[in-house]
Amino acid sequence: MQTPICSKDIAKLIPHTGNMVLLDEISQWDNNSITATALSKTLHDNPLLEESDNYRFDSILLIEYAAQAAAVHAALLASGLGEQRPAYIGAVKNVAIMQPSLDPRLTTTIKASMLLANASGAIYDFECQQNQTTVISAKLILNQPA
Repeated sequence: MQTPICSKDIAKLIPHTGNMVLLDEISQWDNNSITATALSKTLHDNPLLEESDNYRFDSILLIEYAAQAAAVHAALLASGLGEQRPAYIGAVKNVAIMQPSLDPRLTTTIKASMLLANASGAIYDFECQQNQTTVISAKLILNQPA
């Protein structure tokens, strides 16, 4: 188990800056998985939400949160090898939405488990939870171009 990583340090590991860094903290990671939390970017400062939608937070948006968690995981693993390449969403499969929208007042926990990795990317299973209840889960393919 590693020490927690704050959003400022997360920004150094993914191809996003400013408000587009959606994760608040990496609470745990190892060679196979990562757990992140998000709360602060749930309403007015979230670039994925629009005022015209009354800042409704659809759970499908959590795919980007999971992609960021997986990209951080890939970057952390690569840093141990002395290399770092940005990771991007290649595909999302087997999406299961258990709850169509989120309560923006609650912390969301994002858990991603790496199933396979090679030089061009990785495949992760992920699930996002609020109050220990799964809101959405899917399989995420990350591309890491050379």
